[in-house]
Amino acid sequence: MQRLFELEIPFAMLVGVVGLFESQKRFDMFKNNTFEIMYLNKRVSYFKDYNDLKPALNPPFSSVYITSNILPNRIVFEEIDKKDLV
Repeated sequence: MQRLFELEIPFAMLVGVVGLFESQKRFDMFKNNTFEIMYLNKRVSYFKDYNDLKPALNPPFSSVYITSNILPNRIVFEEIDKKDLV
């Protein structure tokens, strides 16, 4: 992710929220760069394999979007509608 900040272009990356800021290296990276974070009301479903037709419905972790120069506010809260995934 440091490389994305170094490029100085807008980016968005979906990452697991657990441990996101826990290492000193990552803590310093986020402390020293401008970024936004999007929290979601539900866990994001991921595909286990490129051949899957539907994503896994209950991943064991929560995800957030880390963005730079994309979102209108430093922290954004959004809702996911999973009705069509069942």
